[in-house]
Amino acid sequence: MWKCPLAQIEIPDQWLSPSSRTTIYSADEIARLLRAAAALRPAGSIRPTMYATLFGLLTATGMRIAEALALQIDDVTADGLVVRQTKFQKSRLLPLHATARLALDRYLVTRRSLDYFFLPPALVPAISR
Repeated sequence: MWKCPLAQIEIPDQWLSPSSRTTIYSADEIARLLRAAAALRPAGSIRPTMYATLFGLLTATGMRIAEALALQIDDVTADGLVVRQTKFQKSRLLPLHATARLALDRYLVTRRSLDYFFLPPALVPAISR
């Protein structure tokens, strides 16, 4: 049974789909996840940096995974991230904390692609469908 504190109602577990359950991670859990991502193999490849940056960006901004995977280099502006084609087919500007911006800038130095942050362009259309 899930209790909604605002509406003061109870919702039986069988009414909740797995996607409707939100998981809140502690700061320690997030730190462990980021350390594990940074330790991925093969060492020296883009993989550990990419996953650590992706998970950090999701944590810092609350973006949806599809939004983050569709980010293009040009979506980083002085004002923040331009998130295009969101869940409701709209675009929005997402302000970035200075530390998140610094992490993205460091990642861009190692990224070899000229268009997308996290995926090669051939994979992005499949993700955003």
